[in-house]
Amino acid sequence: MPGLAHHFQLAPTPVHTPSQQPQQNWQNPPTPYSQAPQPLAARPGPYGYYERKSKLAAALLAFFLGGLGIHRFYLGYTTIGIVMLSVFVVGSFVCCGLGAIITSVWALVDFVLILINQLPDAHGQSLD
Repeated sequence: MPGLAHHFQLAPTPVHTPSQQPQQNWQNPPTPYSQAPQPLAARPGPYGYYERKSKLAAALLAFFLGGLGIHRFYLGYTTIGIVMLSVFVVGSFVCCGLGAIITSVWALVDFVLILINQLPDAHGQSLD
């Protein structure tokens, strides 16, 4: 196919003699990081920098769904959220509703702490 030869021309590969080899600086290797690691709250996440949580959203979740621990999941406290949800479910079925009472009081305390800005998110940032 003589018509395709001009479409697929390869560039000649350079030939290096020992005196023409690229020099490497072994005394000062490049550092993989140009800066020291940043604290957790300032590090970029997988979708950009960390976004602060809303005080209004946290307060509403604590008031309406607080017994289930949903506000703790929203604030980033996954372990505490799982504990609250487990106490609610297990305590409600095993102890005839005692788990719901315990987590509701717990959520009411969290609600007040959110309103007076004493419950930060899991990254230690105050709520907006």
